[in-house]
Amino acid sequence: MQVSLQHIHIVTENKFQLAKWYCDNLGFEVLGDIEAMGESEGPIFISGDGGKTALSLFNKKARHKVIGTNCIPAFELEPEDFIRLYTIFKDNENNLEIFDHYLFLSFYAEDPDGSKLEFTSLKHEELRSLLNQRNFTYKKINPASLKD
Repeated sequence: MQVSLQHIHIVTENKFQLAKWYCDNLGFEVLGDIEAMGESEGPIFISGDGGKTALSLFNKKARHKVIGTNCIPAFELEPEDFIRLYTIFKDNENNLEIFDHYLFLSFYAEDPDGSKLEFTSLKHEELRSLLNQRNFTYKKINPASLKD
């Protein structure tokens, strides 16, 4: 059996506005609007990888009472895209940090509704080299097995 992530639910005040933000800022595309197809209170599905995985955006209504998500979606980026996106978010968030998790690097930000997002790159050595060349700082988070 093979199991893979298909989509994550995010509840918002305005699914159309949030979908536009993800499309404009992260290059996502709309895969479909289930409500427009007849399902009352249905979501908009958006994806940044051609539909392999998706975010399912629901308007806050009777069946979804809390805005946001109780999980943090993590998005994989190429090293240059990681730096570009970090720079964009850094302009809006003063305390944004890059974390070196030994096998990958990441930073955490929020969408306009305040849902937490993780942006990561598994191309650890390549990204660290670029960050060092461009004088970016990052905080090393070593696994417990590597500590004294």
